[in-house]
Amino acid sequence: MNRFLIAVLVFTFGSVLFGQSGRAHRDQQSTRQFFNHHHINMPKAPIILDAQKKDQPEAICIFLHGLGDTGDGWSWGFKDPSVRDPRVKYIFPTAKTMPVSLNGGFPMTAWFDIYGLDPGAKEDLPGIKSAADEIRQMINSELRKHTHLSHENVILGGFSLGGALALFTGLSNPEKLGGIIALSTWLPARDEFQKISMQKGTPVLQGHGDADPVVPFMFGKLTNSLLQENGVKSDFKSYSGMAHSSCDQEMKDVKNFINGFL
Repeated sequence: MNRFLIAVLVFTFGSVLFGQSGRAHRDQQSTRQFFNHHHINMPKAPIILDAQKKDQPEAICIFLHGLGDTGDGWSWGFKDPSVRDPRVKYIFPTAKTMPVSLNGGFPMTAWFDIYGLDPGAKEDLPGIKSAADEIRQMINSELRKHTHLSHENVILGGFSLGGALALFTGLSNPEKLGGIIALSTWLPARDEFQKISMQKGTPVLQGHGDADPVVPFMFGKLTNSLLQENGVKSDFKSYSGMAHSSCDQEMKDVKNFINGFL
């Protein structure tokens, strides 16, 4: 696979499509363009936006980036005062760099390997489970630091590949989380939930653009149907004309979802 195609795949799957005009979805306001793919300084530790009361946050939000991105990219979206809640501690980890099969083995940041984008594609189940365990360890570490909080004060979110991991981790978690934010994404390893019950107590906010050329809108709708069939409360919000990106209205919906737990 040539380097040009690799660059296109990284750019579209992990981030906003900068060529999409805000005019394509006026009703949703402007496209959010805070994703980072330059990687001049790869974050070695999670980017943390502390609550106003640093030692006494009322909730913790862990947000996972898309393929090829870093935690720094999405942190800029939550630094916006219209999105950030001063009562919440936000954490943006960066995935390890690994060869990605979808991109011809080219190494990039990824939570787990990707073999294809169609519903029947092979999945990296060991990698998905390992990544989920790492996120659970992060959650437990934060709860040890903030003993006044419980799992129900933790919101786990992500975009694209990060959203897929957030869904799998939250829905397979023994303890109920405060909520899951799943943007432009799908539920991976869905057959696993024939062996284990989905965590029905954790509400889910799904957001998806109806013009997404990377993770098709229908994938999000099918995921929503699957969650509801399994008794999971999932609120699916669509954004007219939005591609594989985010927008002002979606970020407002994310803030309102988080505020619902405070």
